[in-house]
Amino acid sequence: MLFEMKYDKPVLTVEEQAKLLISRGLIATEQEIIEKLTYISYYRFSSYLYPFRECEKDVFKSGTTFEMVWQQYTFDRKLRLLVFNAIELIEIALRTRITNHFCLQYGSFAYLERNYFPKFSPEDFQTWTDEVCEEISKSKDYAVTHFEEKYGDSHDGPPLWIAAEFMTFGKIVTLCRKIDRDLMGMLAKDFHVVDAVFSSWLLTLNETRNVCAHHSRLWNRILKIKPKLPNKNKYSEWHTPIEITNNKMFSVLTIINYVLMQIAPEYSWRTRLNNLLVEYPSIPIERMGFPENWEQSPLWKK
Repeated sequence: MLFEMKYDKPVLTVEEQAKLLISRGLIATEQEIIEKLTYISYYRFSSYLYPFRECEKDVFKSGTTFEMVWQQYTFDRKLRLLVFNAIELIEIALRTRITNHFCLQYGSFAYLERNYFPKFSPEDFQTWTDEVCEEISKSKDYAVTHFEEKYGDSHDGPPLWIAAEFMTFGKIVTLCRKIDRDLMGMLAKDFHVVDAVFSSWLLTLNETRNVCAHHSRLWNRILKIKPKLPNKNKYSEWHTPIEITNNKMFSVLTIINYVLMQIAPEYSWRTRLNNLLVEYPSIPIERMGFPENWEQSPLWKK
């Protein structure tokens, strides 16, 4: 039988939280901490404090200031906004291309028929379609209500080009990953990568998008879903002159930059990211997976 332990940490006021942090060695005034923690929860902020703690101790490393922690917090917030905005562009492009390929190949309403999704089990397909239809039915958008009023008696849902606009990114990713390989190959080709690699990228981008949408810590996150990297023989720029570690944020940033160079090169996302790194020179980007001389990679020089 497992030993049961009760959670007995007391609730602290913001003033008590400030005193606690200072008692643990954080260099700051109480007022400085109170001003920030009044509107940013201690629990949320603690994930940014953690890298500054002595190993397995409740004290901070010597010389740790509140400003140092705050710099990482604000950098992370700006990074999330930059990444979220980039994934929005990718999401719109993905919706457009999968809708075009799928409808031309199978028809506008074929997304409601399982035989066009060989990788879907009957149960999972039913769950997916039920959730998609529920999302659409909740919409008061004119396109949906107009279709329902005019064509609702003849169809179980609107054509895919309407339906896709009301699907979550996760639902779109599932749609893309469950189509047959030939169609997935056509879709991946639009983004200049092979199907198996692109499929893994979609999962990683969805995970990253969810982190951004929930305002969670992003900058030094270890990825739960590791993206595949393109084959070394055919895509050598993904392997030399730098090595990309596929469980940290640098791999995601490289994927985002690569995709945006295909679909929106005028957006200059690489420049925006570089400007952010220049604005926060104290950020230890090696914890994000940035290798030395990363700017020399062809993926970042294009």
